[in-house]
Amino acid sequence: KAEPKAEQYATVKSESAESQELEKIYTELSSCKNKENILSLIEIKSPMIVKLETKIRETISNCTSKLNEKRGCIRKIQDELIEKTKIITKMEMELENARKEKLKLEKNFEDGLSCFGVLQEEFFRATQVLQESQILI
Repeated sequence: KAEPKAEQYATVKSESAESQELEKIYTELSSCKNKENILSLIEIKSPMIVKLETKIRETISNCTSKLNEKRGCIRKIQDELIEKTKIITKMEMELENARKEKLKLEKNFEDGLSCFGVLQEEFFRATQVLQESQILI
């Protein structure tokens, strides 16, 4: 008893010929005033409706296949991003370790310079003592 109304199918509108043809059929059905006219129109339009329905199902199936392909591509890209993120994280850790090592080397170098300064002073004093002792001799 529920008569289809063209407004209910407004969301189905698209540029495709199938959906436009279905919209025409539903408009015709909704304009029928009595049960006999509706049944006769359904009988006449039934083969066309079946063909349109088949075509729409094929379109949906093709779109679903394409969507699944795209999902596969997205998964592959996500996997690649995860791998690259792991590599970046590893490189960041290596960089941090290299920075720590650089700080250690800089400290060792400063300690070495400090020791060299002390040795230089000791050498200078020893040289003075040697010169003084040679003067005395």
